[in-house]
Amino acid sequence: MTEYGKPNIGHLLGRNQLLLGDYVNRLRADADYVDVAREFEESAGISIEENTAMLFGLHARSGRNLVETIKTDPGALPFSIKTFGQTPISAEKRSKFIATISATPAAMKRDILRRDYGPNDFTIFRKFPAVEQWYNAHLKSFWIGHLLMDNHMLIEKQLAGPYWLAFNRHGQSFTRFWGKVFETYVDDLLANSCAGTAARFIPDLRDPNNPNRQICDGLVVHGEQIAIIETKASIFTADAKYSGNFTLLAEEIDSKLVRDGDTGQKRAAIQLADAVLALLTDPSILPGLGIDHTRISKIYPLAVTLDGIGGTIGISPYLDLAFQEALTLDPKYKEIVGPLGCVDIEGLEFMTEHFQAESLPRLMQRWQEFNPPLFVPFVATQLDGIARRVNPWLKRAVDNQFKSAVRILFPDRDPDNALREVAEQIEAMHRPRY
Repeated sequence: MTEYGKPNIGHLLGRNQLLLGDYVNRLRADADYVDVAREFEESAGISIEENTAMLFGLHARSGRNLVETIKTDPGALPFSIKTFGQTPISAEKRSKFIATISATPAAMKRDILRRDYGPNDFTIFRKFPAVEQWYNAHLKSFWIGHLLMDNHMLIEKQLAGPYWLAFNRHGQSFTRFWGKVFETYVDDLLANSCAGTAARFIPDLRDPNNPNRQICDGLVVHGEQIAIIETKASIFTADAKYSGNFTLLAEEIDSKLVRDGDTGQKRAAIQLADAVLALLTDPSILPGLGIDHTRISKIYPLAVTLDGIGGTIGISPYLDLAFQEALTLDPKYKEIVGPLGCVDIEGLEFMTEHFQAESLPRLMQRWQEFNPPLFVPFVATQLDGIARRVNPWLKRAVDNQFKSAVRILFPDRDPDNALREVAEQIEAMHRPRY
């Protein structure tokens, strides 16, 4: 349901490292602060930076050279503790890293027998994206190797391992903290992506008469159009996603994106309805931002999730049902408000790659014109005529992640020179041949 093209591995690596490092550290003074990096290192025996560098290395290893090598040497396909033998990372740390991503078939079988949701449940490979087994067992030179099942699931471990460790230890306090971390990341993404364009990003919009009341997580304003944004960092459970029990999935979507069934707390869909009502009926909010609320021609509500469920087929119209029910507007405003759209963070990052040519509200308009109920994800929308360019802010994050991996894996190499060499190789690969 999410296969609209290969994921942007660079964005995934850069984003996760920013969330786990820069943005967690930025919020050290928060009441719910959790030192995610320290707790992960204490538990796993390796630092988050070392973990990411080795994940990056394994991902890069599964490229063109390996594909060519295994034609003549199939034994090169599995990786082992020797794979990182030319790096300064100790054998002990390499073993601990492998233990976090690989398990034997017997151990995997025990996990599956404890909870088997059938052929659509790949949770076991999200937990262990590599399988450990003996090779050449009939010969004297037999050895332990690890066969990687899925590159994307491997990279997802970068965030999943530290996240679930912190969540299992701290519960709801970590959920609150992680929501602030994710919101800060989205704020920076939108602020940097809107810079130099006709659109303006306004983070953390507050009621001018009651600063403790947040109207929404952010606004993107372009002319007479506005996109209202709510961000949600909650990660959905495997039970809800893969059990095949649609009632369980609906309950978790409602609890995390509509209204919490236990506390009654409003979530994205109802929060966006409240924000729309406030902007259209309270004359003190938009004028304080230099916006004439009487001239607003369109408002597009947008929920952004960290979990990939926000980018699946049907999630937008499902949330729109709750949004419309909560939107008690005067009929004269009905044409102004578009349907609720929902994207995951990868979808929003994809959107920002078009910001130099078109703003977020205009992209939302294009999405609605292409598919009025927004049943298909934004990434499936035809964007003919809208130029797509590399997001320089995201590229810097990815480049910094690459250089961090070089410092850890090859400390004798100059990270900037290594980055230039890779850029030249990529450019040569895409250069037209005559």
